[in-house]
Amino acid sequence: MRTLALLLAFAVSALTLTITSPSANDKVDFSKPYTIRWTTVPSDPQNFTITLVNVNGRNVSKDLTSRAESDKNEYRVDRVWDIPVANNYQINFRSTSRDNQGILAQSPMFNVTRVADRPRETGE
Repeated sequence: MRTLALLLAFAVSALTLTITSPSANDKVDFSKPYTIRWTTVPSDPQNFTITLVNVNGRNVSKDLTSRAESDKNEYRVDRVWDIPVANNYQINFRSTSRDNQGILAQSPMFNVTRVADRPRETGE
């Protein structure tokens, strides 16, 4: 019975929004552009929010976009700043639906090795 439950859980997870990049233990350099990739099925929501998180002592939660489109299968992050270089980051795909505010997909943990410098404000 337990084997059947595990197989069913695996089958359901294969039929949903799945983050393929970053992968487990990847070393991500956010000082330059980085592309987040995923697979999807027709029943997945059309839009979602992409959030970078690290809850292992870092308390990071940074929305990278609130307008990701599932049928694009990727989103290019220009650069990320104002986060610490650390291990155990994850990408969360969060629903933008009023009826469902939950996490749709979560990446494996990965490491951020570099971040961008904060853009300089130009004033005249």
